[in-house]
Amino acid sequence: MQEEATKSKKASAVRRLRAFAVDFSLIMTINFALQSLVVKLSLLNSSSEDPLYSTNMSLFLLINSVFVLLLYIAYYVGFLRSPWRATIGKKILAIRVVNFSDQGRIKFHHAFVRLIVSQTPMLLFFILIIVINGIDYFNGENVRNNLILGGSASYYMLFAIIYYIAQAISIKRSPDNRSFADKLSGSVVISTK
Repeated sequence: MQEEATKSKKASAVRRLRAFAVDFSLIMTINFALQSLVVKLSLLNSSSEDPLYSTNMSLFLLINSVFVLLLYIAYYVGFLRSPWRATIGKKILAIRVVNFSDQGRIKFHHAFVRLIVSQTPMLLFFILIIVINGIDYFNGENVRNNLILGGSASYYMLFAIIYYIAQAISIKRSPDNRSFADKLSGSVVISTK
């Protein structure tokens, strides 16, 4: 009986993708604003010939990268656990994440599992940036341009695109419109309209 209610209110893969785009844009806007602030602070505090690759810049970028990763986790898990049961993007697109069995709010560990599985490319991206900035800071090397401009970003983007296409296909092929992240976390994304 509950499955029928869930099935009739399922959110399409397209609406879910649009919600992700809103959330991604919001987080990246915050990230770029913080990075701009970091660059300005680093330039003010730098005395080296090339301030963009100074130790201060590497340290500030490392701290910023860790902060943005934690912000992303808190944003995603916090909003899914909120009374909205949705991130800002999901709220705007009138969809929400609920427990599959009783349509209630998902538990913290379910929201966290859902984040890890559904957002693997984003989390790997943030971790990659932390590693690159950590190498820059702790080794005093400028590997940032070599790794990002040297082709790693292209491989990462290809992986992310394939991963998200696989998720969309899993949603389309599932009789209850659930991705593998939904199934592992015991959740379902429903329409509120």
